[in-house]
Amino acid sequence: MPGTGEPGCIPGTNGCPVSVTPFSVGSSCILCPAGPRGYPGPVGSPGRDGRDGRDAVAIVTANEGVGAGGIPPLTGGPTQYGRPPSNTTGAVYVRWGHSECPAKSALIYTGVTAGPTYGGAGNGANQLCLPKEGPIYDEPVAGVGPSRAYLYGVEYQIDAFPTRNDRLWHDVPCAVCKAPSRFAHLVVPGRNECPSSEWTLEYGGYLMAERSHTSHRRSMYICVDREMQTVDRAHGDATLRGLLNLVEGRCSVSGGGIPCGPYIDGYELTCAVCTQ
Repeated sequence: MPGTGEPGCIPGTNGCPVSVTPFSVGSSCILCPAGPRGYPGPVGSPGRDGRDGRDAVAIVTANEGVGAGGIPPLTGGPTQYGRPPSNTTGAVYVRWGHSECPAKSALIYTGVTAGPTYGGAGNGANQLCLPKEGPIYDEPVAGVGPSRAYLYGVEYQIDAFPTRNDRLWHDVPCAVCKAPSRFAHLVVPGRNECPSSEWTLEYGGYLMAERSHTSHRRSMYICVDREMQTVDRAHGDATLRGLLNLVEGRCSVSGGGIPCGPYIDGYELTCAVCTQ
């Protein structure tokens, strides 16, 4: 049969090639025989990382079981069969208003509370626990820069609260703590106890933040230990400080405030720091 490699075969089927004539399109030859092998190209860029693998699953058959239930004993340590490793880090939290950690937690460092000045624009909005042992600088430039954010000490501003009025204008200590063998920490606003017995109470106290006033800037709400310890230091320049005030709940029966009933308008709110 014309154009076939075998008499009687069907052109284009396996073992029966089709005879074609090469032709050119511009400077390219179509259906021409392969030329000599070219030089190797440059090395390509590395590929992307692969996806994480799936958790291992132990498959236990009846004849390989040992003991009750046919389950073999663990021989590979706590991670065998997908068990989580023991926690060697713990849950980390800040104990505001106290220079020590609770008995069941380890002290990472003790410090002083710092934040933006109460009336200044810009800067951050959160409070920080600065290590008391001092900073480590890296190529500092001497002098106060005009295009910088600033950090100041934070003082209690408490009045009309008889059991804590003596803390007025005192600096606020803090401690960074680690609760060993626990993975999570939770700040509970409005209650000075944990949600359930599954949680461990690290400390209870009062919610505090910058006061609600036109000359004060927003800040974070933090849970300050009910002891409200102080740092022994003289009261300084009134303009170079951040302030912490007690937080009151404002409720409304018609909406707009927090729900009245469980909350009482004008009462100072407590808080709890819990770990699990």
